[in-house]
Amino acid sequence: MLLVFRSQSSGDFFMHQQHAHTLLGLMGKSQTAQGIISREEVAQLHAVLVSRLEEQPEPVLNEDQESSQNSTADASQAVGLKQRAWPLLEMLKKASLKQHDVTWGV
Repeated sequence: MLLVFRSQSSGDFFMHQQHAHTLLGLMGKSQTAQGIISREEVAQLHAVLVSRLEEQPEPVLNEDQESSQNSTADASQAVGLKQRAWPLLEMLKKASLKQHDVTWGV
């Protein structure tokens, strides 16, 4: 299932529920189908997420995954949690500057 993140400070974006819940959990937010990061907590939770993402290991492909990928260099790289977090980090940064809430839902 996809969750949509919304804020008045930036455009909406969609994220798979499992990845969204992982990122929300890293920030200490409830891993529910919908919720809000209030304007008062946006800056703090942005900093928390950046810090916790630094602790996350980089993705590594095993030999089976590498052999099944296309021959191009881009296709052989796994997408890590830091990369998946980028749209949320940008939204949180903009929401912090403009003092807007960030919401998520189905």
